[in-house]
Amino acid sequence: MKEPTELRHMDTWKGKYRGVRFEIKHWGFGEGEAEEKKWNYYLFLDERQFPEKYRNDYVLPPNKDDKNRLSYDYMNCGWNNIRTHHGWTYYKIHEGYIETPRLVEIGCDYGHYWDEGQSYNKLGILLEVQESIDDLHREIKGFLIRNERTGDFEQAQAQIKGE
Repeated sequence: MKEPTELRHMDTWKGKYRGVRFEIKHWGFGEGEAEEKKWNYYLFLDERQFPEKYRNDYVLPPNKDDKNRLSYDYMNCGWNNIRTHHGWTYYKIHEGYIETPRLVEIGCDYGHYWDEGQSYNKLGILLEVQESIDDLHREIKGFLIRNERTGDFEQAQAQIKGE
């Protein structure tokens, strides 16, 4: 007989705001209903969304340690200018296939010691996601978003009404 496997449940909400895909996740450490749930959110950006001038500040090169594990120095780059819930805590580059662009995934969590005893909800997290994306648009002049009809990347202002 196989050993029992502990399963973890995670709720995920996906969306897109101002040309940036995101996910909000709500999860726990075990199977119990009484456990404290944690929140995270992640932004997903195609490297082509960053104008060349800004690309090296946001699409970061990997560092390898002596065991060949990858890490990224996302604490000392353009990402520091983007508001988030007490700082970014996750960064990953998803490598594309041959001649396929890379995808940047960056996120933050609500599991810090100052979050203990605090109550969060999906709407509050969504507002912070939107603030982070609004900051991207303010900080990166010429930020590009994908035109869903043509597949081309265009100046963000061309697709956002009211700006």
